[in-house]
Amino acid sequence: MIKTINILIGLLFTMNINATVLNFEDIKLDTPYVTLASIDQNEYAGFTWEHNWAVGNVSNNNYADAALSGSQYLSNFRADKNLTISANTPFDFDGVWIATPSLTNVAKWVSISAFDQYDQMIGTTGQVAVNQEYSWVAGIFDNVSYLTFTSDAFWYVLDDFTYNSASTSVPAPAPFAFLAFGLFGLTILKKKKVTH
Repeated sequence: MIKTINILIGLLFTMNINATVLNFEDIKLDTPYVTLASIDQNEYAGFTWEHNWAVGNVSNNNYADAALSGSQYLSNFRADKNLTISANTPFDFDGVWIATPSLTNVAKWVSISAFDQYDQMIGTTGQVAVNQEYSWVAGIFDNVSYLTFTSDAFWYVLDDFTYNSASTSVPAPAPFAFLAFGLFGLTILKKKKVTH
């Protein structure tokens, strides 16, 4: 029982409750889709979006089911197989929802790789299979300067891009708190054994 309580308290210290979710609903569209660069939004939400990222609307016939939340989504315009999202200040990437639109030529997989300010790879998701059902692709990459999205070919869509400000401060107290709660639990167990 005490062990379970200690684990739960430790998890509370490590939970990320400050995540920001981009669902692209605040971008005004006059057409069914538009590239972020063409509407001078390549600096959208503090990120620089490579020129072939396009925000679309479900009013586009082949993309009627392309949005996970709301009616807008992000896609790889012109079926670009290699796209980048970067930031001037490091960020922690939690993940993104990925699917394919209702077309015949769609991506079979997408890979997300995270890099730091020195162009060193932080990590990669590897090739994640995608289809018309949205799948959460967790990145859990810290202190990211840019992300690369690579696909085998053709089209895919993203929604609810989730990130946080980078954790560049002193290491989180969670490991120390977890250790303290564990020692406290052992002390209680030892006292119980002595009295019995």
